[in-house]
Amino acid sequence: MSRKQVANSILTFFLIACAIWLGRSWQFYVEALASIFFACSLASVIVIHFRVAPSLQDAILVFCGTLLFAAIDFQVLHYKPTFASWLSFAGLSSLATMGVRTIWANGATRRLLSFAFIPSLLLVTSEYFASTFLEWTASAHPKVLDLYLYSFDASLGLQLPFLIGLPDRWEFCSIIFFQPLGLCISYCGISPGTLF
Repeated sequence: MSRKQVANSILTFFLIACAIWLGRSWQFYVEALASIFFACSLASVIVIHFRVAPSLQDAILVFCGTLLFAAIDFQVLHYKPTFASWLSFAGLSSLATMGVRTIWANGATRRLLSFAFIPSLLLVTSEYFASTFLEWTASAHPKVLDLYLYSFDASLGLQLPFLIGLPDRWEFCSIIFFQPLGLCISYCGISPGTLF
């Protein structure tokens, strides 16, 4: 075996081990995999993966990885099954499959897959750490106008922003949840007519 093959084998083992560790971790399951927002982020990885490198073999690997994560989490570890967790398992499997393909690819294919894998990994990582980033921002800038605006709203006797947003709350939540999917569609250059 050449030095490059040994390095690729080590990277592949590390990537698959990380995916399995994340897929079976109770803390990661509760904080991320069972969350619909994070599931949409991982689902966007599937779109990027199959837009850049559509392959029946990869689709089978993602399907088998999804079933493997579901079997481990639902049958062995007895976690509560949710729709979000199924989406998360598929996205995590897609991310791992795309990562392995990137490691073993050569030349222009490796460059193309790198342009898909690295932003996908950054998207998922930033979505997972979003609450931590917001806490850091709040501690770095403790004086904000939120308290003053809340005080003003309370002085009116009713909260106008709440009443204004009441009829549209489901539309707003769907925009927030599906924002990562919109980002990946624009990143991949998919026009709305060719999506479905």
